[in-house]
Amino acid sequence: ESVSKGDIYVEPVSGSKVEVVDIRGIWEEEDDSGGNGCDCVVRIHSHQDIGSFLSSNGSVPIPPYFNREAVPSDKERYNNVYAKDGGSVAAPTAGLHFTDDILNVLGESNMSSLTLHVGAGTFMPVRSSDAREHKMHAEHFFVNVGELRSIVGAMEQGKSLVV
Repeated sequence: ESVSKGDIYVEPVSGSKVEVVDIRGIWEEEDDSGGNGCDCVVRIHSHQDIGSFLSSNGSVPIPPYFNREAVPSDKERYNNVYAKDGGSVAAPTAGLHFTDDILNVLGESNMSSLTLHVGAGTFMPVRSSDAREHKMHAEHFFVNVGELRSIVGAMEQGKSLVV
């Protein structure tokens, strides 16, 4: 099914609408992933706040190499144990190996935290022979000033950092 600017999709239960405002380009994944489509900007018309709308109408984005649809258990299993803020398209996979036990051993005084919102491009394979030509989605992070000072202080003291 093709998507065009101006299309409106209606969620049948609540009557909420998703309007395609702009199409940025083609979205291509591996042929067998079923994830091909287009990269769109949408406007959501709903009585629900955005978090509730996405929670009730969306699913956990999982990598195409899983070769399956998302299942309810992915909300817990495909996430970081320290995740607290919504907004990321996917779990930062570099942190999936951390468990509550490991974090307890490290101790809170030896940790700093930030919020990383992983972009949708994390699932898009590099298709060009020159990686500099690969278009990535933006990823945003937030760190409070106290945490940033703690990180800089650890670096100035020559402490090892694990990220």
